Amino acid sequence: MAISLEESLAVCGNSNHLRGFLACYEAKIEENSESEKRLPDAPHYFAWIHFASEQVFYRIKEMIYLIEQDEKAFDRPYKSLLNYLILKHDLSSEQQDVILLFAKIRHLLVHKGFPNPHITPFQNKREIAKGHFFDTSEVKELVHLLCSPKFYPSLRKKFLLAMEAISSLEGEVDKNFGFLRITKKKC
Repeated sequence: MAISLEESLAVCGNSNHLRGFLACYEAKIEENSESEKRLPDAPHYFAWIHFASEQVFYRIKEMIYLIEQDEKAFDRPYKSLLNYLILKHDLSSEQQDVILLFAKIRHLLVHKGFPNPHITPFQNKREIAKGHFFDTSEVKELVHLLCSPKFYPSLRKKFLLAMEAISSLEGEVDKNFGFLRITKKKC
């Protein structure tokens, strides 16, 4: 199935916007020394967490879209995206761990609430990908980690590792749209 120029440009444009927002938040976190402050005094850190978790999943969708030419990649449930990534690609345990960390962060932010998560719907373990679970104790640990902006530098390193792992799976992507050719080579 050939992917359309319009869709491909939208994918690349959206990804560029997310990267730009993240860069802006990162600059503000540094400028305002937010990693030395309390969560209520670190709005850019709070926004960065949200955008970073979304960017990880957007890159997974983008990778599936470009490599598999799967136009439905953007409609797949997150568990399906993670299963595809983990089961089909040879990721190291460290790469899997950082990608799954951002899956858990996203789940916490979107479904549980942050910084005050709702525990009631989370009484049992939840499978976020085949063989990978997220339970109440992990929710509490993650909230503790995210509530302290001092962990931003280590979270950012993990984010960059997750993004590098996803990008490395693309290898060489070469798409010819007739008058426009997009070639992305692995560095």
